[in-house]
Amino acid sequence: MAYTRIERPTDLFNSEPVETPTPSVKVLHGVVQGAQGVLPGATVWLQGSRTIVVTNSEGEFELRVPATTKTVRLTCGYGGLQEETVTLAPVEALGSVYLLRPKTPAPAGS
Repeated sequence: MAYTRIERPTDLFNSEPVETPTPSVKVLHGVVQGAQGVLPGATVWLQGSRTIVVTNSEGEFELRVPATTKTVRLTCGYGGLQEETVTLAPVEALGSVYLLRPKTPAPAGS
């Protein structure tokens, strides 16, 4: 049996190469950390959407955003720590989001 390697997809009924569609989403990766290290189970909310993800056991998360997105605002939270909001371009390497401040109780009578 022999085969021929094709560099670009080809339509079987047409000898012209088929254009590969451009991606419609960008994938953001990051890690949520606190003073003691990574935070498994932290929430990451993509503001302006209904997209909320939870970090894995290593504190890592992954979000998909439209490929045309210029900036994103992520709000990260974890029980007992103050939520943190970051704004970034999807092409930036996110790295880590640090949640270090304990939540402050609401003033009495609020």
